[in-house]
Amino acid sequence: MQLALAIQQAELYENLQTLNTSLEQKVQKRTDELQASERRFRAIFDNSFQFTGLLRIEGILLEPNQTALTFGGLQLEDVVNRPFWETYWWKISQSTQDSLRRAIARAAQGEFIHYGVHILGAGNQIATIDFSIRPLKNELSGVKMLD
Repeated sequence: MQLALAIQQAELYENLQTLNTSLEQKVQKRTDELQASERRFRAIFDNSFQFTGLLRIEGILLEPNQTALTFGGLQLEDVVNRPFWETYWWKISQSTQDSLRRAIARAAQGEFIHYGVHILGAGNQIATIDFSIRPLKNELSGVKMLD
């Protein structure tokens, strides 16, 4: 009886090892796919000639692309997790910052915002850009909250 139980336990252990190995391989494959997807996204996002970024619904900058950072002479840590209107590009005037804050509030309600604006670049150079905010929508057509 004990021998039969020991054999069953050994078979169960072997089956669990096989399942575990299979699961680890699937997880690794999915991880590799996600990393490849992230690299493709980064290549497109950071090599665009346009200034592109991602904001939380309340206007906190989650991620700018490298083009925007280079134009401003900025590093990622200079702008990430800060209100977008408080970042260097927008410090050209208080009215520009106020307009941006209002635009973000409207976009948070689902509105597409588009206007021309002056922004600051490295060395206090001024550029006029065609600016827009397009809210991301969820499945129910509401504005998507980002973490």
